[in-house]
Amino acid sequence: MPTAMEELLTILEQNRDKNFVQRIMKPDISPVLMNYAGPDTWGTHLMAYISDGGKFKVYPEIIQGQNGELKRLGRKEAIDYALKNNEFIQFDTEDKARWFGENYKRIWGGEYNK
Repeated sequence: MPTAMEELLTILEQNRDKNFVQRIMKPDISPVLMNYAGPDTWGTHLMAYISDGGKFKVYPEIIQGQNGELKRLGRKEAIDYALKNNEFIQFDTEDKARWFGENYKRIWGGEYNK
């Protein structure tokens, strides 16, 4: 049975074509969005998920624009962006989607260095 880190890495590797996944995998060279929710706050992805036809799609509410800078989108705008640009990861269950959204930052926490 794979460890949580192995499972996380498998999911990320299977979705490495997505911009937000690339930013998760390379935290040392990825930008952060300062003060996105007030003074002294920073964000990188701000993951959320939706139910869509019996599947669950995890997507970031902080996206990287064409200029390379990060931008926080509103919930509806982020969903529309994710669906239009294939910037989501699909899961079969809500528990798996929630687990991913709660654990993807383990990469940022230094538990994995690529």
